[in-house]
Amino acid sequence: MKRTLTVLVVDDCAAMRTLVGTILVAGGHIVLLAEDVARALEILDRRQPDLILTDYSMPGGNGADLVREIRSRDAFAHTPVFVVSSEQAPETRNRMASAGANGWISKPLCVETLLAAVDAVAVSFVPPAEVFRASRMPAALEVA
Repeated sequence: MKRTLTVLVVDDCAAMRTLVGTILVAGGHIVLLAEDVARALEILDRRQPDLILTDYSMPGGNGADLVREIRSRDAFAHTPVFVVSSEQAPETRNRMASAGANGWISKPLCVETLLAAVDAVAVSFVPPAEVFRASRMPAALEVA
């Protein structure tokens, strides 16, 4: 059974955040939006998303910085993190994998690829008891 996930989308481009968020909400998920590493970490201090999607290139810290910080927190040690980026250099991909990212989705974004990756997590995900029930209706885009 596919579960509704809470997904944190981190990207410095407002249009990309909105696009990814809209796709995920249409797919039945709840979306939190952050424009940079600092804002993402503020959200993670208050919320526990089921999945994190992050860009690599952002001002004030890159995706690898974010993933390293995520992995340093016990609560997020096993939270799936996918990179959504136009960066294609092997060293960038290796840097993200070494930091602890679980997957890579290339830009320009393919809606089917994005939803397939998120749905793969949703199908296998078993949320903790305190996480909302699958019957809860997803909210619109939620800016935490």
